[in-house]
Amino acid sequence: MPNFTQNKAARQPFGKNAYLRSTRDLKMESATFSQFGMPSGSADANVRTVNNKALTTNVATLTTTAPHGYAVGDQVSVSIADAVFDGRRTITAVTSTTFSFERVNANVVAVGATGTASVGGDVTKILQPGTVIAKITSGTFIGKFGVFQAGATDGRQTAANIVGVSDTFVPWQLEERDVDIAVTYEATVVQAWCIEYNAAGSAIPMSNTTRDAILALPNLSLLFK
Repeated sequence: MPNFTQNKAARQPFGKNAYLRSTRDLKMESATFSQFGMPSGSADANVRTVNNKALTTNVATLTTTAPHGYAVGDQVSVSIADAVFDGRRTITAVTSTTFSFERVNANVVAVGATGTASVGGDVTKILQPGTVIAKITSGTFIGKFGVFQAGATDGRQTAANIVGVSDTFVPWQLEERDVDIAVTYEATVVQAWCIEYNAAGSAIPMSNTTRDAILALPNLSLLFK
C-alpha cells in the first residue's frame, strides 16, 4: 500500500472532517461511490501546473507555471485533456519551466494549456473528505456516485446532480472496488477546503461557480465560509 503525506497545494483538505467549519448540525446520508467515478491521481508526486503546449518536428514541449525540478530521463505523467500530449512520457530535454519529450505527430503551434504534469509518486485513486459528490445519471454505472468533474459525460459534470461533499477518506480501495461513503448535505464548510475536479482529472479548490450552484440547490443546506 502506498504512503501518503499532505500536499496542501494539490490535496486539501486531508483527514476526516478537515473541510468542516463547524461540527454542529451535521446531516449525512450514505452513497455507493463507483470506482469509475474517480480519476486517478499521483500521491506524493512532484506535480506542476501546465499552461502552454507546443509540438515541433515530433518533439512536444510543455511549459509549467513554476520551476518544475524535472530531469532528463524522468517519467512524467501528463494530463491536459489533449490526447496528443497526455500519457506517461520520458523527458528528453528541460529548462527551468519547460520539459520536452518525443511525440510523433503533426506540429502544434504554441498555445495555452490547462492541466498538470507529475513525476514520481504512487498513481492511485484517493477520495478526500470535502470532495464534491455528484450522481451518475447515465451509462453503465447509473444510480451510483462519483466526484463532480467538468468534462465528465455520465452526469457528474452537471451541478444539478450534486448531492453534497464526501465525509469519507478512501486512500486506495477505489483501485479495486466500489465503496460506500458518507455524504454531507447539511453543514457549514470552508469553501477553500472543498474539492472538485477539472476536465483534466485534477483536484482543484471548489470554484465560486460551483459554490453558487450548490447554494441554489433545494436538496442541500451547505453554508460556506
